[in-house]
Amino acid sequence: LPCVLAWDIPFEGWLKVSAWATPTFWSFDIAVTFLTGFWRGGELVMDPKQTARDYFRTWFVFDAAVVSCDWASLLVDEITGASGGQGVKMLRIARIGRSLQIVGMLRMVRLVRIADRIARKQLAEGSHLIVTLASLFSCILWVAHVLACAWYAVGRYATSDTGARWTFERYVSVGATSVPFLESGALYQYMVTFHWAASQIALGALDIMPTNSVERLVFVLAMMTGFLFGSALVSTLSAAMMDFHFRQ
Repeated sequence: LPCVLAWDIPFEGWLKVSAWATPTFWSFDIAVTFLTGFWRGGELVMDPKQTARDYFRTWFVFDAAVVSCDWASLLVDEITGASGGQGVKMLRIARIGRSLQIVGMLRMVRLVRIADRIARKQLAEGSHLIVTLASLFSCILWVAHVLACAWYAVGRYATSDTGARWTFERYVSVGATSVPFLESGALYQYMVTFHWAASQIALGALDIMPTNSVERLVFVLAMMTGFLFGSALVSTLSAAMMDFHFRQ
């Protein structure tokens, strides 16, 4: 999804199928959750009224908000597609519709919690530790992916108070000539921005620097996010290792 928004990839083929399948699946998931039991004080509760009440108190608002944004985005995309996307107003509405799908990325939080809960109940301690490590690594890749796409979008579309953009200032050396960064392939562009994002998380060396105020603001926010996220990962990993040793 972040790549679709940053590189303005049209919703066609498998992307459109995925765009419709995702909210459909999570809409069914909401309905099924109302009938799914939960643990309370070591006792499995299966009463539909109590499960519905527990769901309303916990994840319902979050799930409903995310799914609503998904459906609203699809509705806006269909409306703008039917009108041919002509006119500045329709293009603006289409961008708003695409932006609503950003909320869907918050679903990653619930997926991690579900994976951890299943691992605790179904797997041995050693396997659970492996799942925890895999989840942490997946979170690193996910955050780096989001930061990479955001950095490209800022360098491509955000306003510039200096007239410069990092995407305009960067060139790719090909033999004796230099090719503008924006004329290189989309895969290379993504790998460059992903390298930048991974360096932010790992506090490594950076070869791309901001050239205007908006880029500098995003740069600082990404650096702070990388620092906080890295610290949280170290803390979570340490807690998981200690829990594993105590249970041995």
